[in-house]
Amino acid sequence: MWPFSSGSGKDTSEVLKEIPDGLRDFFEEQNPDKRFEGDGSSPYLKRINEVLSRETKNVDSKVDNYKRRENLRVVTGINCAELQQKVLECMRGWSYTQGKQCAEEIQNNTKCVSIQHAALKKLHYEDCYSIEHCKKIRFIVDMLFTKHYGRYGTETGEDVDSKFAKELDKSFFKVWK
Repeated sequence: MWPFSSGSGKDTSEVLKEIPDGLRDFFEEQNPDKRFEGDGSSPYLKRINEVLSRETKNVDSKVDNYKRRENLRVVTGINCAELQQKVLECMRGWSYTQGKQCAEEIQNNTKCVSIQHAALKKLHYEDCYSIEHCKKIRFIVDMLFTKHYGRYGTETGEDVDSKFAKELDKSFFKVWK
């Protein structure tokens, strides 16, 4: 039950008048009545809620352990491992006399981690309901990254970013069905 409701069916504006000043900001932020209003992502959140309400009956401790073990940071590290390897190889061959300072490799790796982290969040990886579902989200994000940015993340530009974002949006409803 929503912690600010009194059980008597009060309107949220009435509840807002009753709560202390220190809790008003929290109430405004967490108010379930406004959760889907005007944020543009409501069809996505509604779909996730539909799927999760249907699939949560089948969730077991293995999924929870998997999600703790394979969190966003770990997954982006795995998906960007080839780029991290490129940085290591560059650093091993680097010397003060050499003009190259591995900036390009570091930049590509940073871009990979940033893009994949945002993409995993956009596809709500943290809300996946089975190990197979989690792996599917990981695979799609990695596949789309490689397709649009190249194996080593060297493709750049606004057109690449927009194509990646469009395909990511298209894949959302395929992943959450």
